[in-house]
Parts: sequence; C-alpha cells; structure tokens
Amino acid sequence: MTMPGTALTSTVDLEQLTGDFAASVSERPKGAFDSALQQALAHTIEAKVQAQLSVVLEGIGDAFYSLDTQWRFSYINRAAESYFGVPRHDLLRKMIWDVFPESEGTDLRRRYEEVFATGQPLSFESEAVGRQGHYLEFHVFPYNGGLGVSFRDWTDRRRAEEELRESQARLSSLTDNAPACMFYQLNDAADYKDRKLLYISKTCEQVNGIPAEKVQADLSLLYELVLPQYRERMLAKEVEAVREHKAFDMEFEMRHGKTGEIRWHRLIVTPRQLPNGSHVWDGLQIDITDHKRAEEEMRERQAQISALADNLPLGMVYQMDNGVGYEGRRFIYVSASCERLNGIPADMVPKDQSLLFNLILPEFREPVYRAQVEAHAQLKPLDLEFAIRHAKTGEIRWQRIVDAPRKLPNGNIVWDGIQLDITDQKRAEEHQRLLLNELNHRVKNTLATVQSLAAQSFRSIGAQSIEVLPAACASFEARLFALARAHDVLTRENWEGADFSDVLAEACTPYRTNEAECRRIEIEGPDLRVSPSIALSFSMVLHELFTNALKYGALRNASGGVRISWSIIAGSPGSRLSMRWEERGGPPVEPPSRKGFGSRLIQDGLARELNGTVVLNYDPDGVICTVDVPLS
Repeated sequence: MTMPGTALTSTVDLEQLTGDFAASVSERPKGAFDSALQQALAHTIEAKVQAQLSVVLEGIGDAFYSLDTQWRFSYINRAAESYFGVPRHDLLRKMIWDVFPESEGTDLRRRYEEVFATGQPLSFESEAVGRQGHYLEFHVFPYNGGLGVSFRDWTDRRRAEEELRESQARLSSLTDNAPACMFYQLNDAADYKDRKLLYISKTCEQVNGIPAEKVQADLSLLYELVLPQYRERMLAKEVEAVREHKAFDMEFEMRHGKTGEIRWHRLIVTPRQLPNGSHVWDGLQIDITDHKRAEEEMRERQAQISALADNLPLGMVYQMDNGVGYEGRRFIYVSASCERLNGIPADMVPKDQSLLFNLILPEFREPVYRAQVEAHAQLKPLDLEFAIRHAKTGEIRWQRIVDAPRKLPNGNIVWDGIQLDITDQKRAEEHQRLLLNELNHRVKNTLATVQSLAAQSFRSIGAQSIEVLPAACASFEARLFALARAHDVLTRENWEGADFSDVLAEACTPYRTNEAECRRIEIEGPDLRVSPSIALSFSMVLHELFTNALKYGALRNASGGVRISWSIIAGSPGSRLSMRWEERGGPPVEPPSRKGFGSRLIQDGLARELNGTVVLNYDPDGVICTVDVPLS
C-alpha cells in the first residue's frame, strides 16, 4: 500500500467528559445517579487505557493502523501516517479498500480477509501495493472486533539479503571452482580437538582426493594424508594458534587420496571475530607443487649459472643495481672467480665498491671513470679495456669489462657485467705485431738476398757465351731452394727461431738421398736454439759449401766425406756459436784463382749479417771452414 504521513493519537477531551457527567447527575434521580456514575467511571478508565495504548502505539517505531468491522480505519499512528503521506484525519472512518482500490485481488487483501475470518494472526512479507520493488513486513491480528496491522519497510533489508545471497553464491562458485586450492571454515573451541568444520569448498576432492562431504563428516581424513614427518610440527602450530588466537602459515607434503602422488601444499589459517563476539577460523589450502618445482628448477639453474660463473678460468661475472646516481651503485652479485682474477675475495667487493677500481693503473682510472659515468647517465652498454695490478701477485694484467643495463619487471634497472682477463690476448696481439714487423723485415731482407743472388748468378752472362746461361739459372735456382728450405724450418717454428741441428739437417737433405750419402755427411754438436737471422744465414753458407764440395771437393768422388761440428763458446759479453766444416777424402785442393760469389757470400755475408768471422782454409786434404758468430 502506498501512503506515507504522520499520525496523531485520538485523545479524549476530559473537560467535556466531566461537564457531561455533571449535567447528567443534576437531571436524574438518585438510582439513576449510581448508574451514570458507573458509566462515567468506565468511560474514564477506557479513555485512560486508550490514551496509554496510543502512547505505546506511537512509540513502537513500526507503522500501525487498526480497522473496524466495516474495514474502516479506526486508528493510525504517526509512523503509518508518515508512510501513507496523507493526514490521518483524511483517512479515519474511511474504508481501506476505497482508499487503496488497487489492492483488489492481491495476496495482501486475501491475507487480511483470512485473519478477519479465522481470527488467527499472520506474519508475512509482501510487495507494497502501488509501489513496485518495495517490500513490507506485515503483522496482522484481530483487534477490537476488527484488525490491527503493524508493518515496516523491508526493502533495504531484502535487497541487502538478496545481495548477500548473490555474494555468497558467487563466493561459493569461486571457492568450489578455484584451481589448486581449497577454502574451509572452522568454529572456535577451547580445546583444539573440539573444533568443527563449518564449511569446506568442493575443490577438496580435486586438491586432496577426498570428497568435501566426507571431510565434513570426518576432518581427520585430511590429516592422515599429511606425510608423517610434518604431522607433529603441524599439530604444534595449530594448537599454539588456537590457544593464542593467531594466524599460522605452513608448507608441507601430503599424499593425494586418489592418485597417491606426493604433492606440496601451503596452509594459511586466520582467526576472525564475528559481530556477536565469537570467533571462526578461515582457512586456505593451496597446492604449491608446481611452484615448488619451479623454485627447485630455478635454484638448479642458478646453481649451474653460479658454478659456471665461479669457475670461469679468465672471467668474473657481476651484477650491480642502478643506484641513485652513479656513485650510489652497489654490487648485488660477484662470482667467486673474482679472487682468481683480481686477487680480492668476492664477498669483500659488495662491502667496499672501491676495492676493484683501486686496482686499475693510474693512467687508466680517469678514462674508465668517465666512460662508466656516461654509460650510467645514458643507460647504454659499456665495453672497456684497461690494465690492473693483481692484488695478490702484483702482476700487471690486462682486463676487459662489458656490462649492459637491464630493466626488471618492477621497473628497476640492474647492470649485468663480465670482466675478462685478456692479458694473453694482449700479449698475442703484441707478438703478432712483432711478427708482422719481423716478417716485413725478413721479406725485405729476403728480396734483397734474392736480388743479390740473381745479380751474382747472372753477372757474367753478358761477357760470356750464352751457353753458360742454363748453368747460371740452375745455380740461381739451387740457391733459392736453399733459402726456401731455411724458410720452411722457421715457418714450422712460427719464425720464433729454430734448432741448429734442424737447420743443418734441412741444408744436408739434397745431398743425403740414400744411406751411402748419409754416411758421407756427419753432423755433431750440442742442442742449440738459434734466431731466424742465424738460421737463414747459415742455410745459405751451408748451401755454398755443399755446392763447392760437390763440384770441386770431397763430394765430387765416391770416397770423400764432410764432417760438420759446432760448439757453444761462453764468454763476454755473451755466448758465441763456433761451427767447423771439414772435408776429407776428396781430390787435392788448390786455392781458387779468383774469389767467386760463393766465397764472398760465405766470408762477407756472415760478417755483414751476423757480425761474425769466417776463416776459409784451402788445405790440400780438404777445405776447412770455421765460422764464429755471437748468439745474442
């Protein structure tokens, strides 16, 4: 019914009542006086009762009205008048069905008529007549031959209850379908064992392998799935939590009730006080098996990375935060290889950022500092090479640092870096430069030697018959082969030098093609490492000596032989190499009438190239040549 408004109680006019009573007494005889007095007293008592009842009805808070036997309003309190929105005196003595004709055929009217007919009170909720979406709570009862009706607007409460039901339905749907977790609620009890399960989500079966209704009947079913090694600790934590009314959080392993698989779980239980002062325990059980496995895999990967970083033979891995400004940067991680690389233990570096920087040689510090500040300001990668002094050995070693900024998911910046010891690389580069310089020098010398060989080999062609040209070409070619053989020895040794015995063996190769020829050439001397220049010069000298011996000396006939010996002579300012060439068994030797190219190469070339001395003796029994050159 739709009508808001305020009501005033119908009060009795006591002065009018007294006047009527006096007039009645003066007009009646004595017998009638007693009857009138009784009526007046009854009227007075009834009026007082009605007045007190009106006070009560005004103070109950609920809207109230009464209807007489003709369905007419006989009383309306202030709350009902406020709800109806019509002054009460406009409604009193009017039939309710005339005031609210839209109530015809409604369930509300049927219930009114039911109470009127049976005399039995009814309490019910009904939608307000004429106010769609508004609900009232009614109490209808027999009253003074008619009906008494109290009601209150239940719309807000009904909406709240509906919202609560919907919220509970959504929550139940969430808890019953949440993956890998189970929700439950326990009541509070002084004794841990007396607690009862108030609610458990249907996901219990998925998480634990036992249907929720079975666990509702017997909570110990879950406890029995917990692996034995965790039960005592779990019980102790729960007992302590109940005693002190505090939350607890625990991780443990349990065996799934259906599959038998052992899985990791986390239990979070929190006490909550209800409005009535009692407590309940809200619990959440989460299957964290995948999380644990991911953690284990992460730990394994980290261990592998740490093992790799800690055992880098010539490298150190580190990580720094971005800091507040360059000076605020700090080491987050330093691999154990720091001590091997720098001479400072890894655990000391995060405590003092300057330890590594102070190892840098002074001439590199300023450029390194400027480059690092610039990279930090612009968040750009950095690649630097510099020299440090090892903290333990004091050795100066070359280093390269490469680091780059990386943005984390939380927005922070870290710098991932690696420090590499490139000392061997630097030495190799320096050695390569020296080799290139040496190669350039040797190529020039070789070309000069070839030029000289050509000039000497073909110098006399113009004055002599063209018939000597093939011989000159052969001589020139043989000398080039000798030079090439010396180069072969040095190439095998990366042009760092050669064993003197290898140089002699290579020079003898063309003349020792079979066993008999090998016996004709004897080589004897100590182990000796010689420089490339000595190796080349002696190769050319030996070629000339072998050529002369083959043409004119001991190798011309089948009975002759050559003995080559050498020794090391110690002295000041340094050691010297002394080599002796001695021919025997060949035809008688006579000194040449003129000094040819071979002789000049032997005597003058060594003196010029190696600052040595050569004595060539043409003894009738065989040529003897002694060579003396400094080794350094």
